Amino acid sequence: MGALTSACSAPTACTVSPTLVKPGGTVTVSWSGAKGGTNNSINGYDVILNGSTKSVSTTSASGSTTFTNLSSRGSSYTAQVRTKGTAGSSYYSGYKTSTNSVKVNRLPNAPTISGSNQTIASDAPAVTVTLTKGTDPDGSTTTLYYNSSNSHTGQSSSSSAVSYTLNPAPGASATVYAWTWDGLEYSAVSSRTITRKNPASLSYYDLKIS
Repeated sequence: MGALTSACSAPTACTVSPTLVKPGGTVTVSWSGAKGGTNNSINGYDVILNGSTKSVSTTSASGSTTFTNLSSRGSSYTAQVRTKGTAGSSYYSGYKTSTNSVKVNRLPNAPTISGSNQTIASDAPAVTVTLTKGTDPDGSTTTLYYNSSNSHTGQSSSSSAVSYTLNPAPGASATVYAWTWDGLEYSAVSSRTITRKNPASLSYYDLKIS
């Protein structure tokens, strides 16, 4: 009677990390607790995430590999791992499904800014607006970023709202730009612009009278 051959055992643990990732971000699938079978030593694993399969060559009972193939915002995915052995595919283990999942980040909501874009008189007082940070559809904590140039660098605040004063010189404009940050990505930009008129020009008649 020939020597018996038995199938490998699937990993006893499988997880994905992080559990929230931006599109194209790196996801690590980790596993442990796999076993070879009789006359069937471990020689690798098949790892599946979002329809993409990676073959990992190793003799270890544990391991990890990475994926960057997630792009559908708001979708969640689990991973699967099976143990492969030297006896061939007929003796591979079944698949172990990860006990957690990874979700593709949704963009946070853009901030709101009070008031409206407007033109004010040359001697009008400065305009103060309120910047209110947006919420995050995935429940992440958000931060408000804002400045006078259209870039993400500048002041930040974890408060839900801040005041910002726009005081352009005569004949000029002043703009505040604001974004919500959710720890992974920025929202679309919000902005508010105030333009100040030039002082009225004096006519030749006005100059003579004065």
